[in-house]
Amino acid sequence: MKMVLEPYHPSFLAAAHAWRHEEASLRYNPLLPTSREDTGRYFAQEGSNFEDLKASLSHRWFFVVGDKPVGTVSLQNISHSMGYGEIGYMVGEEFHGRGYATVGVGLFLEKLFTRSALRRVNALVHEENGASCRVLEKLGFAQEGLLREHYLIRGRPVNEIYFGLLKSDWQNARASGSRKPRNNPSKR
Repeated sequence: MKMVLEPYHPSFLAAAHAWRHEEASLRYNPLLPTSREDTGRYFAQEGSNFEDLKASLSHRWFFVVGDKPVGTVSLQNISHSMGYGEIGYMVGEEFHGRGYATVGVGLFLEKLFTRSALRRVNALVHEENGASCRVLEKLGFAQEGLLREHYLIRGRPVNEIYFGLLKSDWQNARASGSRKPRNNPSKR
């Protein structure tokens, strides 16, 4: 599979807006209904330059296979003084189960950790979203906690698993030739 990360382009809007309204997205994410126009305006204001993360409050890239967008990854809640940010990602339902999220988030991590000063990436995943948990675990993220009733999804409080990945663990895994960083602090 040949996948690339690309910044937002208006031609991606129809697919991305549809993904936000799919059942799997709504089941696991605290997404508010938005119009296609509002979604496009939001995406257009986000940054996509790994070398200049201070230019925008949030950043977004799309996973593109051939010329078709299949998913997206965002970086937000960035603390430049502490060197971390939070990622979120989404793949269209028609592309689930093909490894696109793992490959796309992996490409994102490669660029983020080689082109920016961030030293850590966090992610929150609905505790019932096993597929998303597996994506992060394959990429070396460690489960670091459980945030009880952290989000309201469809009016119901839900727990979120807190994941983290250190740049140093990611670099050590690359240096050793491993695909997955050693991230279990209790076994170090």
